[in-house]
Formats: sequence, C-alpha cells, structure tokens
Amino acid sequence: RLARSARMVAHHPNVDFVSGDCNLRDENDKILGVNRPCDLRLESLLMGWDFAPYPINPSAYFYRREVHSVVGEYKISEHFAMDVCFLFACAAKVNMAYQPRIWGNFRHLPGAKTDQNFADAPRMMRRLRYRHIRMLPLHRRLPLIGRSLIQEVKVGYWDWRREHAKRNR
Repeated sequence: RLARSARMVAHHPNVDFVSGDCNLRDENDKILGVNRPCDLRLESLLMGWDFAPYPINPSAYFYRREVHSVVGEYKISEHFAMDVCFLFACAAKVNMAYQPRIWGNFRHLPGAKTDQNFADAPRMMRRLRYRHIRMLPLHRRLPLIGRSLIQEVKVGYWDWRREHAKRNR
C-alpha cells in the first residue's frame, strides 16, 4: 500500500495528494462499508458527504511533505475536524488524485473520539463547509449556497414531519 502510493506520487509529479478507498469497520472488525472518495474537487467536497464523501481516515491517503508549506499545519483548535479542515485546504490549493484501491481501515469504536462527537457531526460539518464556501469567489460560491439552502429546507421539513408524527400518535 505504501509502496504503491509512493510510486503514484513519484510517477506523477503534478500530484501532491493521493487518496485510496478505506474500509469502515466495527469493533468486531466487520466491514460496514467502504469509503470511496473519488471526487476530490473542492466544490464537490463542499457540497457535502452525500454528494462527494471526503477521505475518512488518514490511513487511506498520502501527500508530499511540501503540502504543509502550501496549506499549513493541521488546525489543532478544530479537535474533532482537523482532518476535514486539512482536506478542504488541500482541495483548494494542491493537486489531488484518487486511486480505486483499498488503502486503509477505519474502525468506528464505541467511546472513541469520532464516536464522542457523532451526534454533533452534521452541525459541525455544516459550519466548516460554510466557512470554506465563504472563502470562494462569488461565481464559485453561489451554486454551493443554493444547494446548501435546498438541503437545509429538506432536512428541516423531515425533522418537522418526524416531530409532527410523534405528537399525533
């Protein structure tokens, strides 16, 4: 896996960051699904997980050392989202590529850092997406804002329906 990714980066000098697929596993090592982050364009990632999933775990992506000098270090202040902030910065500033091969494993374990923030994750991701959308020029920002508003209306509608159904039982 490491040798393959190193070859990919070595043979493609214009690629700074390469991601592969990642198995999503439970605490019993059962595969729950596979993360396939095949669209690594910034606008696609900013449209959200349902549109374009980002690489879910660093075990499945590699990048040149120089990437940190271009995009900066991990934002430690974003304790639960430092990887996503870094990925958005990479998508905005460096050339990224995808290889359709399993390169890593992500274990979702009860009590782990990811599990602790699971309930707040959608709100946190929305905040991060909006922060990065605001940094784009207007002509790139408008389609993303439109899609985000539509998504908010859909989510709000289904939340309202659930609450309404509960009250009428």
